Amino acid sequence: MTSRVNIAGGTKWAPVVGYPRAVRVGSVVPVSGTTATDDHGQIVGKGDARAQTIQILANIRWALEQAGAGLDEPIVAIFAAVYD
Repeated sequence: MTSRVNIAGGTKWAPVVGYPRAVRVGSVVPVSGTTATDDHGQIVGKGDARAQTIQILANIRWALEQAGAGLDEPIVAIFAAVYD
């Protein structure tokens, strides 16, 4: 059986919402629930889509690295939405 490894997002609300930032099952690492927040849970780049996108990609990179993967691995899809 393939093992499952949950990668928590590290924000203060991660235990409240109850889902991991990433999950590694075999060689697959889906990432979800990624927002433009820093290590302290503060919003980065309020009103600045570029700054938010940079932070989101940094958060995705961190989650992938925690799972033993990286942005240099094949990626199926990335969807990012910016809400005001």
